[in-house]
Amino acid sequence: MLKTGGSVNPYQQLEVFLSMIILGYFGVKVVYGIFFKFYPDKYYYRNIEINTSDKSSNSDNTSNLVVNAYMPGMWNTEITDFVVTVILGLIIYVYTNMSTRSMIDDNGNINLGLLIGYIIGLGYPPIAHTLSPVLDSLGSNSFGQNIINCISIFIFVVLLIIIVIINYANGESLSSRTSYITYFAVVLLLLFGLFYARKRENTVGPVTYNFSTEESCNRKEQKYIMSSGEMVKITPVFIVFICLLLFSYNPDDVGMNYLYIIVFGILLGVFVSGISYYGIEYFLIKQPVKQCDSLSQCDILDDLTEEQVTQGLEAVNNNQTSINLVKVFIIIGLIIVFGYLFYIYFKK
Repeated sequence: MLKTGGSVNPYQQLEVFLSMIILGYFGVKVVYGIFFKFYPDKYYYRNIEINTSDKSSNSDNTSNLVVNAYMPGMWNTEITDFVVTVILGLIIYVYTNMSTRSMIDDNGNINLGLLIGYIIGLGYPPIAHTLSPVLDSLGSNSFGQNIINCISIFIFVVLLIIIVIINYANGESLSSRTSYITYFAVVLLLLFGLFYARKRENTVGPVTYNFSTEESCNRKEQKYIMSSGEMVKITPVFIVFICLLLFSYNPDDVGMNYLYIIVFGILLGVFVSGISYYGIEYFLIKQPVKQCDSLSQCDILDDLTEEQVTQGLEAVNNNQTSINLVKVFIIIGLIIVFGYLFYIYFKK
């Protein structure tokens, strides 16, 4: 790193950390692009193909349309992904106490374990590309997809438990351990709360596009797209980001501390290279359900019989008690967390 007149730079560690993020983000593109012809695959394949009800003589040319209402991969969104990477990297730096850790010292020297782990983690894109055909074949049916989801959730939970146990065991005092558990509880409550507060109703929005027929070379029409309620899609990059937020202690044992830093470096490398090649998505997404010529056709009740509607209302009533219990647990958890924070504040 560049030095300025021998004066102490209080931001030396932050500069080194951001340099790692920036070099990793663009470095993987350079290395994999030049030597392996392996390029980012972010949003290019996410077209929405719809079937129109056009009855013109040239219907063969307009039977399948691709809606490009918002396809980030069609425009330059690299700056968006880069800015998101830097901002989330700063969040990781702040909430993992990087300025007081042994990963980067006051002179800007990077711990060897962090560097090794980071380089290993930057190899995530080609590994994910190699494994994707196997995962796609396993998840081609609902049973296989359920197995993959269960395995992913199991790995995620096990990783969280290991990180929490290591951090809890290395807390300097009871107050620091309680503080860490409170922090962990807040993260879980936020994720859990966002999951249950998600919008479950379908949404209908207009889509305007132009297409050609024999009667008109450029005909504009407006149709409607019904999208699903918010569904959960947990990507590896999102999982890694949540896991990185939980690294906040240095284990007392030298060997455990070195392993701890290597694991952090691997996850950080996966995070940076994952956004560089695949972008990052919010864990609640929507998917298109159907295309309609009018708003009335997009009314979901039109496709349901009276018996199905009645069964749906009964299911909602049956689940109302469990949902209310979830709300009660969330409120109790928030009261406990804020009560502890107020207790610490007034104790000081």
